[in-house]
Amino acid sequence: MDSNLIQIITAVSGTVGFAIYFNVDKSKLIPISFGAFISWIMYLFVLNMSNSLFLANFLSAILVCIYSEIMARVLKTPANICLIPSVVPLLPGSSFYYTMLAAISMNMNVFRQKGMETFMIILGISLGIVIGFFIFVQSLKVFHKIKSYNLS
Repeated sequence: MDSNLIQIITAVSGTVGFAIYFNVDKSKLIPISFGAFISWIMYLFVLNMSNSLFLANFLSAILVCIYSEIMARVLKTPANICLIPSVVPLLPGSSFYYTMLAAISMNMNVFRQKGMETFMIILGISLGIVIGFFIFVQSLKVFHKIKSYNLS
């Protein structure tokens, strides 16, 4: 089986497991798993095109944030219900592990390298969520202005 397909399947199944563990309503599992699906597809696509972990996580977080805001309105639920589980595949688990392993082993070169990698991934996710929310809110404002203009 293709490596990317395996990664997508594990990202979605890990997200569903995370959501089930935290007692997310079962009716929300499909939208949450789709959020993980699109976040990991975007991550793989951008990583393949740019080879930048920051950019891949940043753009994936923007996409999943906008998706979560839309689904929050569709499902009449807080956006975090979709956002948090859908971001789980992006979290830098192995990078953080190797950062801590290097710190414990006193390998400062690897510690600095993996620490910076972990930081850039977390920064990309954080900024992506903030900017994704900003884009969504600004888009809503424009949509409402256009809608009110057409009604009058």
